[in-house]
Amino acid sequence: NLLYLDYEALKLALSEGEKAAMQRAVRRVSPVMRRVHGAWPAAGIAARAVEACCRTGEVALADRWLCQLERIASAPDAPDLSRWVGRAYAAFCLRHLEAGASPSPPLVTLTKEWLTQVGAPRRLEPEVLRSALDAEFY
Repeated sequence: NLLYLDYEALKLALSEGEKAAMQRAVRRVSPVMRRVHGAWPAAGIAARAVEACCRTGEVALADRWLCQLERIASAPDAPDLSRWVGRAYAAFCLRHLEAGASPSPPLVTLTKEWLTQVGAPRRLEPEVLRSALDAEFY
């Protein structure tokens, strides 16, 4: 379906590091997400959108995507989406670190939990987070 293709386009833009492509992919998927029901592919798209928005500097938009992801994950019938939510937190944490800012204590805790979950070192360093995000590229 088209939504899955949009998800793949978003993943491709992220893997290539093309900011303009990331922004186009997020804009393309945004209106479609309003009609999506269920956790998949909505959770994956929301997590990737958070990451794309963090990379392009659209932090307010990333925060809105994170809220949407958290709503999806907290639905009574949602599967375990902790890896997707953790990935989004890691993207926020990386954004803070790259900007020279200290992430908040809750963000540190949530990011370290995700690093443990994916088997990465629990060090909050940009290269560790980038490596973990790249390794978890499903």
